Formats: sequence, C-alpha cells, structure tokens
Amino acid sequence: MKNIIVLFCLASASLSQAQILDEYPPKQDFYEGGMVNFYKDVHEYLVNNKKGV
Repeated sequence: MKNIIVLFCLASASLSQAQILDEYPPKQDFYEGGMVNFYKDVHEYLVNNKKGV
C-alpha cells in the first residue's frame, strides 16, 4: 500500500510539471518545410514505391 502511494505521488508530481501544447509555436513545424513539403514527400515516396498495389 505504501508503494502505491509513493508511485502515485511521483506520477502526479511529474505530470504537474508537464507542458502540453495544442499546436506548435509560430514558425515551428513538425516537419522541415511544413505540411506542404510533408505531403509532397509522402506522395513522392508512395509513387516511387508502389509495393503491393
């Protein structure tokens, strides 16, 4: 029982320090070149690697 309380306290302490963003900050993208470059690269990959289609 004591272990569960200690684990709960550690988990809640770590989550209280977390910073959760609903979107990326301005001028920062998850992919270099943004969404347009991401879709272009994915499309190029799919066209060049037609496996199983």
